[in-house]
Amino acid sequence: MRLIVPAALLTFGLSAAQAALSVADMSSHQRLIGGQDALVNQYPSTAQVHIDGKYACAASILSDTWLLTAAHCLVDANRIIRSPCSLQVGAGTTANTTAHLADVASIVIHESYNATSSKNDIGLIELDTPLTFSNGIQPIETDMQRPTLHDNLWALGWGKTAESNAGGSPVLQAVELTVLGNRTCQGAYPELEPSRGDQLCTGLIPGHGPCNGDSGGPLLRVQSPTRHTLVGLTSMDASVTGQAPGCGTVQTVSIFTHVAYFVPWIRNHTGIHSVGILTATPSPTPTPATMASPVIASSATPSAKPTTAVTPLLDNSRSSSLTVPLVLLGLAPLLGVTISWL
Repeated sequence: MRLIVPAALLTFGLSAAQAALSVADMSSHQRLIGGQDALVNQYPSTAQVHIDGKYACAASILSDTWLLTAAHCLVDANRIIRSPCSLQVGAGTTANTTAHLADVASIVIHESYNATSSKNDIGLIELDTPLTFSNGIQPIETDMQRPTLHDNLWALGWGKTAESNAGGSPVLQAVELTVLGNRTCQGAYPELEPSRGDQLCTGLIPGHGPCNGDSGGPLLRVQSPTRHTLVGLTSMDASVTGQAPGCGTVQTVSIFTHVAYFVPWIRNHTGIHSVGILTATPSPTPTPATMASPVIASSATPSAKPTTAVTPLLDNSRSSSLTVPLVLLGLAPLLGVTISWL
């Protein structure tokens, strides 16, 4: 597996050239596989997630105090939920030097997040200080319509452009992807449950797709040149050949968390009912099962202790043995599918 281990700093609204990173291994001007440079203020709800000053994941702004990302972007090198005290957020539309910094009040990961299958790969970040909205910083609207076969959606991120590259892009990238049918997706990812509707797939297009560093980033539907709605969160890759998946190859299927399925969960933990979410009339979607209490870390919450270990590949070409708390992450037995966390 590949796991992106995020984040000591979040940087928001940094579209196009203003999103330059200060990290040495992120200076190679790489981009999401097959992507194109985003225009300034084109995607004002997209945020960066940094760890120890280095970019690791992407996120979406839900409101002035809440962000949405992948659950695996909110755990540390031991797969323990991060302490909010180690995170900060920045918002700006021109350069990192003009970003407003704020502390994080709490982190929430889904109570049924499964580190093996990547089910329920969704998490929330609560800010201690509200963001000030501007042309470059805006909340995203959640798309309540289930994507259908061959729909064209756009993935965003600052991740790698090739597996041989060590770092990600200093410029926000956008790539157009096509939704796959359930049967095709299940050929690479048997855990897909079409009737549940909690995940969706794109891929099998050579030269196009997310890669390491794009985790947690938004999958968007373009409603108009100035309006985009949030469909999914980049989660992982799977291979139809059973071998290790490669970024943007014809054998690779990309798996996204379907955000609409988790709207009740998001509303329950954020209290958001109108800003940046649920602003469209929902179309019928499967009803999520009742869940146990979520895993929450506040600035006063100590980390749990690990109980077992796996060894995925980390972003930025870093490898280590990771320890997984079974109770915390709901780890299930490995199901025999070759997957790669982005």
